[in-house]
Amino acid sequence: MFEELGYAGVLRPIGQMIESLGIESFSVWSDGDGFMVRDRSRDRAKNTPGEKALLNGKQSPDSGSKSKKDALRFAADNVEWRLDRSEIEKLELAGRERRRSSNRTPDAHALSQVLRVTGGIVDQHVGRLLSITKDGQVVNLNYLSSSGQTVSDDYSTATLYDFWVRMYKKRSSVDS
Repeated sequence: MFEELGYAGVLRPIGQMIESLGIESFSVWSDGDGFMVRDRSRDRAKNTPGEKALLNGKQSPDSGSKSKKDALRFAADNVEWRLDRSEIEKLELAGRERRRSSNRTPDAHALSQVLRVTGGIVDQHVGRLLSITKDGQVVNLNYLSSSGQTVSDDYSTATLYDFWVRMYKKRSSVDS
């Protein structure tokens, strides 16, 4: 499924999960056959309600997880977890089902769309994702280009919105 979706398709469900946890500042990086996600929220005395539920085992972004101890760990008051291929596939299928039942245009400013667009940039350059970090209105994208060079670019969320509009228009014209 990863190959079919490309980074754009794989990162969208990860973004949907991050949205559901109420996290605004985060890092995502490739980890073998999965991805690591780290909440980078600063100066926060408490975890988000979604993180609390996740930590208490009431809700899980990776419901197939063997053990919460294996999936989560704390690092300087930040939550970090790993999503493997099967967990991302489950998130994608759940997201696809939600999208089927809704006829509205996706919110271009949503984290899922921000990650989708950054993944699309990597796909367009036939690269290999290293990491994405979002802090405030800036997204830092690091990837290995097809020529083997490490590329690091900062994008404002406004610039990513422009990319999203072009991507959406291109997709709409193909679907028509």
